[in-house]
Amino acid sequence: DSPDSNFGVADGRDTMRRYNAFARVEHKGLVVLGLYNRWTHDNPNGAYGSLYNRPASNQEEHGMFSVAWSRALGRHWTGVFRTGYDHYGYTGTYTYPDEAGTGEERYQDNSRGQTWTGEAQFSRTVGAHQITAGVEHRWNPQQDQFSYLGNSVLPYWSDERTSSTTGLYVQDQWRVSPKVLVNGGPRLDHYKAFKDPVK
Repeated sequence: DSPDSNFGVADGRDTMRRYNAFARVEHKGLVVLGLYNRWTHDNPNGAYGSLYNRPASNQEEHGMFSVAWSRALGRHWTGVFRTGYDHYGYTGTYTYPDEAGTGEERYQDNSRGQTWTGEAQFSRTVGAHQITAGVEHRWNPQQDQFSYLGNSVLPYWSDERTSSTTGLYVQDQWRVSPKVLVNGGPRLDHYKAFKDPVK
């Protein structure tokens, strides 16, 4: 407890603001979905080593949309085709002592991400079995992390990456009895960054 820490009292530093939007439109076999979420939390305790009772906040922003179309393919098969886009952003702002120890400076931590997905799925029923097979591709053109210190326009540090994943899967849903349903099947994913696991 000291004047430097406002005697342990965080004054007006614990607030939350949130904005949400959601929409879904269906027409026959077409489904269009969109959502947006953004929240800002003023953090009363800041981060480790930051100055107490000084401006500190965390903000997240997330938005996505997807389109799915399903239809019968011939007499026995059903197809579902999906595509979508997703973006994410995070900003954390904290106040730290400056290098001279006589003042303060702002530190801002950021991350940004974008993802595109596409999937084609096919299914049919054979007796007590519902067989489903498909392929899914996920492309991440932006996986960035970066930060700023003080009023500098150049990043204090940064890391920019991209990645992609392609998966193939087969599933069997077996109705053993009116009370027993068994699901199982393999999935093979190819990751750009490391070896292929079988799930």
